[in-house]
Parts: sequence; C-alpha cells; structure tokens
Amino acid sequence: MLKLEAKQWQARSKSYLEGLSNLIDQQLTVWSLHPAEREVAFLLLKGLSLKDIAMLRETTEKTSRVQAMAIYAKAGLAGRSELSAFFKTVSAHFSADWQVGSKSPEFFKA
Repeated sequence: MLKLEAKQWQARSKSYLEGLSNLIDQQLTVWSLHPAEREVAFLLLKGLSLKDIAMLRETTEKTSRVQAMAIYAKAGLAGRSELSAFFKTVSAHFSADWQVGSKSPEFFKA
C-alpha cells in the first residue's frame, strides 16, 4: 500500500512541477525573453552560478552576465534574488489541491 501511495504522490508531484514549469515559461514569454535568455532564466532559477551557466551553455561568463541583466531589465526586477522571489511568491499561492492548467497566465501578470 505504501509503495502505491508513493507512486501516486510521485505522479502528482511530477504533474505539478510540469505545470509550474509551463507557467514560468509563460511568464518568461510575457517578459518577451529571447530563447537564450529563457534558458538562462531557468538556469538562474535552478541556482546555477553565471560561471556554471556559461560552461553549460558553452559561452563566456560575460555573455551569461549580459543575458542575466537583460532578463532582470525586461522583467523589471533588480536581480537574481528578485527573480527567485517572484516565482517563489507566485508558487506559494498554489494549494495542495492545485491542478495543472487551473491557473491562467493572467495570474502572473499582476
């Protein structure tokens, strides 16, 4: 019984994470980020350093820094901590019974 519950929980949590990832992607679209900036934004949200992002993307650290600054400017945020706080605050509004697709992209525009 416990294994079945664990499997069900894993399936629900995967669904929630995919839904949240899609909503984050929609917000990045609202901010008009270019594909490279979107990739950098996701990596920043995952906690990677600019140096690590540059190595992973095979660019220079300066390029990653410039892209990060463009992200913050387009989003109207002061930096990485505000970027993380934006999505942390938004994700805190989801209750345990939130279903994928139940929040519209309009939710993120406020």
